[in-house]
Amino acid sequence: MQENTEFLFPKNVILISQYFRPAVGGAEKQAEKLVNELSSLGWKIEILTGQWNSKWPKTEITPFGKITRLQVFPNILGLKGIRKFQQLWFFFQVYQYLLKNGNQYSVFHAQSGLRVAATVAIAGYKMKKPIITKVISSGLTGDIRMIKQQWFGSWFNKQLFNHLSCLVYTSQAAGEEYKQAGFNSNKMKYIPNGVPIPNTDIYPNTYSNKLKLKIICVSRLSYEKGIDILLHACKMLVNNNISFQLTILGDGPLLSSLKTLSNSLHLDTHVVFQGLVSDPTPWLHDSHVFVLPSRCEGMSNALLEAQAIGLPAIVTRVGANPSMVDQGIQGYLCEPEDPQALADAFLLFITHGINNSPELIRSKIQKQFSMTSVAQQYVNLYEELILKNEAHT
Repeated sequence: MQENTEFLFPKNVILISQYFRPAVGGAEKQAEKLVNELSSLGWKIEILTGQWNSKWPKTEITPFGKITRLQVFPNILGLKGIRKFQQLWFFFQVYQYLLKNGNQYSVFHAQSGLRVAATVAIAGYKMKKPIITKVISSGLTGDIRMIKQQWFGSWFNKQLFNHLSCLVYTSQAAGEEYKQAGFNSNKMKYIPNGVPIPNTDIYPNTYSNKLKLKIICVSRLSYEKGIDILLHACKMLVNNNISFQLTILGDGPLLSSLKTLSNSLHLDTHVVFQGLVSDPTPWLHDSHVFVLPSRCEGMSNALLEAQAIGLPAIVTRVGANPSMVDQGIQGYLCEPEDPQALADAFLLFITHGINNSPELIRSKIQKQFSMTSVAQQYVNLYEELILKNEAHT
């Protein structure tokens, strides 16, 4: 399709994300990896995001294209509730920017969930442009649940139902959730998150029960990630005389309380809070198993990165996790909110190991979730929507 349509339309996309670099998070990293890959496929990408820190430049030229940061409503004297006004002001500026500059782009791509997407959908409808949005998360912290709790939620949903060209979801669980909320299944498409595949034959060390088990967790330290559940599971491993060390990479609002919990469970010699790191790869390579104890999840970029180097995983049965980890093959699944189930999964791994080698774990990721494949799926979607839009205008 790319060869047949190369000269039919400009290959320009504006990707709207409430947060982008230097803000650091799984969704932001995923967006940057995607736009880099899209650029290598010949598409010109502009990022439209917020200037959430006055020290960030308002514009930035990168190898993949331009980043434009819209100044948000200032955080005056730490005034409580100002965040809502900042977000509303950001939405308003996004709308104004797209109305003024939208004719430069072939597709409006909203990457920050449904509230941003609703704003983009209204502007895109007025500009007669294809509009897509990607579901960032589902379940406990999903957009459907969050929007229902807001007084303008019904209005947001109405704009999306009426104007959105395509909603991209990353897990079957998220797809079902949005269908039940009333989204048209004919305007929905499954495209997973992607990950660059390492160009190396170096794999993590295989675990044997004669070794101290090295566990790695890469996660934002927030409620939905279930790190407290993991700490209670670790206490159960201690009670079973299991030799292990858990390294936690990440930061977040619960850092202090999680450290306090770890101390109260007497896990000081077993658990290390390493903090936020720019590249988790060295820690992943030095570990035997990755753990993700989430209460809810979309599609975890940290899990993708761990599997891309061949690391087995123990994860909760939420979001896209069941599609990424086959029980006893690439790792083990357990129910969320259950420390005993999580501890039992560790014991299964210690006792029985897994049926896949690191090479086969990486091979599955390469076949199903490589960033190159994911970017091509977006290209195909862009081209399909552009051609359909031209046929109706």
